Amino acid sequence: MLQSSDILTFNDFDWRREVFDFFSKDMTSEAPAFPCVFGATGFIRGQLRYSFLEDTGQESLRQLSEALHQYLKIGRDLGPYTSFIVFFNIDRSDDMAAYEQLFWDILNRLHRLDPTEWPASIPTDPEDPKWEFSFAGEPMFVVCNTPAHELRRSRSSSTFMLTFQPRWVFEGVTEQQIMHVRKLLKSYDQLPQFPFLGTYGESVNRSWVQYFMPDTNKVIPKACPFHHK
Repeated sequence: MLQSSDILTFNDFDWRREVFDFFSKDMTSEAPAFPCVFGATGFIRGQLRYSFLEDTGQESLRQLSEALHQYLKIGRDLGPYTSFIVFFNIDRSDDMAAYEQLFWDILNRLHRLDPTEWPASIPTDPEDPKWEFSFAGEPMFVVCNTPAHELRRSRSSSTFMLTFQPRWVFEGVTEQQIMHVRKLLKSYDQLPQFPFLGTYGESVNRSWVQYFMPDTNKVIPKACPFHHK
């Protein structure tokens, strides 16, 4: 697990430095402004932590599991805008369907590697409005960014990337702040607001549908690909 100051010591030709520089430009974009103001604030304040994995094999997933455990132990000490970002050095020419399948495969495998009991406060049914992916007893909102995203710029990245946001970072977020983020999304993305955006706990909310947003709004959510062990 690294912080930004560690990554900036890497050679310019190192793939880790390359994808981080792309990420940095997104986080500090001003015209238009990056819509997730909480993530951007966390980046500027040095509250984000990072891992880089060479592939999505079982050894890499084991490393991810260990890094995520390590992050969650210190997460609350990092600040209120913290997140854990994971970059993968894999084929950057895959299509949207392949990336989506890979995303859910990783979450399912990560879940199976987790020795901790699922938190009692979080339902195990993804169709419950209070469901959230959980690891090491901590519920987290997960975001997937890929090179295949072009119109939905807020989900675009130079390589396959996952962001783990502990549920507690959203505590105290006001309706006004949520609306501000969604207003920024309209300027940043090149297609209308995703029709399945929701607020955690509301009856119509399904967190899992928002984890991997495709590059279109013509979506009919099917059964959640996450399988509780």
